[in-house]
Amino acid sequence: MYMNNVLVYNFEKYLNEFIESILLESINPKEIILINDGSKDNSKVICDEYDKKYDFIIVIHKNNEGLSKARNDGINYAKGEYIFFVDSDDFLLDDYVLKMYDECKKNNLDIIRGAYYRYDNEKKQFSSTKHFNEAYYNKALNGLNFLKKEIKSGNYEVISCMGLFRREYIIKNKLKFTLDVTYEDHEFF
Repeated sequence: MYMNNVLVYNFEKYLNEFIESILLESINPKEIILINDGSKDNSKVICDEYDKKYDFIIVIHKNNEGLSKARNDGINYAKGEYIFFVDSDDFLLDDYVLKMYDECKKNNLDIIRGAYYRYDNEKKQFSSTKHFNEAYYNKALNGLNFLKKEIKSGNYEVISCMGLFRREYIIKNKLKFTLDVTYEDHEFF
């Protein structure tokens, strides 16, 4: 089982399409935690509709406390074996999480990073470039070797939906997103 820790904040424009992209993931069982961080638009209503429709969707409505606090709340509610952090303006394609999960299981990984495509809202299309670091693409590395390659390449990019984390690893190492900082995901990832 894996879970999606989803931050929702004023994204009603993308929210239905985003949630549907998660539902299309063929990995089962799944747990989806939608954390509505004080949205002022119709995001709350949309989240509640999905909560009523699917028993594996958990919705948490809270006052706006920022991205880091919302992600930490999601970690606290998670029950799944792996946690996938994603924002409500992201979209998942082609069993993205399932592929990472299968690699984690095959190689007994605590963390895996994937690739992504950027979407151009004006052109209404995905970029033709797949973004990933070639230094370790399609390789299983321990933490030290990963860090060495990252430093050597100088190409460290952090996007929340690039990683899948074993929940036990996060809890054992007391990993949390730092509150009240910009680019909170850089420190975590």
